[in-house]
Amino acid sequence: MQENNSKVVNGKKKLFDRNLTAMRKKEQNLLQFYCNKKFSVVEQVDCKEGVEMQRINLEEVRQGFQGKPFSKLIEYHLQRQKQNARIRDLQGTIQLLPEEARPLVESFIDRWNERLCERDFLQTEASHVFDQIVDDARNVLVESGIQFNDETLFDMFNIIVLNCAYSAYDQPKTREFMGIHSVRFPWWAYVGLVAAPILFATIYYIMEPAATLVGAMFVFVGTMLCYIGYDMLSVGMSAKKFKEYPKPVYGFKKRWQVFVAGLGFVLIGGAVLSVVFWFL
Repeated sequence: MQENNSKVVNGKKKLFDRNLTAMRKKEQNLLQFYCNKKFSVVEQVDCKEGVEMQRINLEEVRQGFQGKPFSKLIEYHLQRQKQNARIRDLQGTIQLLPEEARPLVESFIDRWNERLCERDFLQTEASHVFDQIVDDARNVLVESGIQFNDETLFDMFNIIVLNCAYSAYDQPKTREFMGIHSVRFPWWAYVGLVAAPILFATIYYIMEPAATLVGAMFVFVGTMLCYIGYDMLSVGMSAKKFKEYPKPVYGFKKRWQVFVAGLGFVLIGGAVLSVVFWFL
């Protein structure tokens, strides 16, 4: 019995270690983005599974923030991942903190949430905001008698940034207040939106003996409308997908509006394609 319990505990510990390793990898990716260059500090940190990690240099991170408003950093996080992934990263970053520091996170977040109501704060250079949050985190940890290092301070800073992005994700007015007017679609979504209609229009023009340029244009327009419509229908029918989708969805803010508009796009697109195959 004790042997089985030991296996369960060891299994949970290995899973926990793998999760921490994954979060540290994400942390390193953020560091590369923040610093926008390779680290001059080459000191390696031993990590499980043979992953080589570089120690955090807070000064290099700070330099990477120079010339960028804090709102741009929040915008970056809004664009790079979906909301459910952001929640996982926020929870995972909290787990990277020393165990004694985790109960302090909620009050630390609440204190910095108050600053989000200050437009000047959001437009302050990110390096200055970084200094303020890191200094505040250092004071909180020292007052609580908790041992920490630069990684801990960096994690505390990331928790605030991730929470800001989490709070702004489905709040257009909040994003507008921050100076973030929209959450852009990934580039491949735009490519797909245009590539599929072009492909179908080209196939029609080549394969159909009586095809005309006007007919090919109708195929392009009809296919694009159907493509957008099906995308909107899939979002409108799924509460989970609607929650994760960048807002507004093709200009619509409510789920039922997205569904109805998507249905309309599909019907109109189908009608346009029908004109091609019946009359052109």
